Amino acid sequence: MPSDKPSPELAYSTDLDDPSRKKLLLMEEEHYLLKREGYAYGFLTVPYVFLADLFLKIPDENICLNLTYLSSALALFCLVGSNYFFYRAFKSSKKISELEKKLIISEAEKQTDKRLDK
Repeated sequence: MPSDKPSPELAYSTDLDDPSRKKLLLMEEEHYLLKREGYAYGFLTVPYVFLADLFLKIPDENICLNLTYLSSALALFCLVGSNYFFYRAFKSSKKISELEKKLIISEAEKQTDKRLDK
């Protein structure tokens, strides 16, 4: 007896003529790139924090305080950038899962129609 649940492989079939499948592949690629940007900004935060800490330890107050502010501002910018890209990646993953559900349901409906036609 065939299962009523559609298999998840149906969403990843090789039929690229379907525009919704192309859209799914593009959205997955965008999701990957957004996550990569988020990690890049996150990794850039670390050296600026270390620089700010290093500048605080130098005895000349005027120059080092300005450099500390600059490094802290750059670290904050990178941290905000990282969070922004991770937020966009999270939103795109929700869209991807919704599109996958629609594709699986439409594929299951096609399979059901084929069975009923027989």
